[in-house]
Amino acid sequence: KYIMETRLKYIDQKRFFGSDYFLSRVGYEDKWDRVKRLGDAYYENELIERSITEKLGTRFLNGKEISAKDLMDNAAEEAKKNGLTIGKALTKEQIAKLDKDIVWYEYQNVDGIQVLVPKIYLSKNTLKNLNNDSRSRITGIENTYVRTGNLENVGLIGGYGNTYVEAKEVNNRTLG
Repeated sequence: KYIMETRLKYIDQKRFFGSDYFLSRVGYEDKWDRVKRLGDAYYENELIERSITEKLGTRFLNGKEISAKDLMDNAAEEAKKNGLTIGKALTKEQIAKLDKDIVWYEYQNVDGIQVLVPKIYLSKNTLKNLNNDSRSRITGIENTYVRTGNLENVGLIGGYGNTYVEAKEVNNRTLG
């Protein structure tokens, strides 16, 4: 069923949301049991949350943490409203009509196998907020290191590699 699976003795899969939850919300059919998926709930949840951070520079938007579950719940609403089809990438017109950010499962070829892979789509409101984002940024290409006594962050700290923050006290606020 999955290409990537987590060792169950180390992870409680019930705490994570992946393609099983997505399909139950969007419109499950028996045929989806025969379709390969990228990973189990833990793997896909981690992939989705990493993708959110890469797209937004944070996992917070409008003062609230964005979760894989929220994006899947939003997808159920948007699918009905905009006629989205599981396995197909959204068209430019469908993306323009999104009122909420979603995760959508699309077919992708992974090592010669067609699998359903989660992809993040941002609504026009989120994109507008990001384009108007005038926060300060600390970024690095490889690794980002920040060492200070106290850190009051209302901007973005990150990079393409690892990000290290060392401080006695950290107050981290984002878009909102």
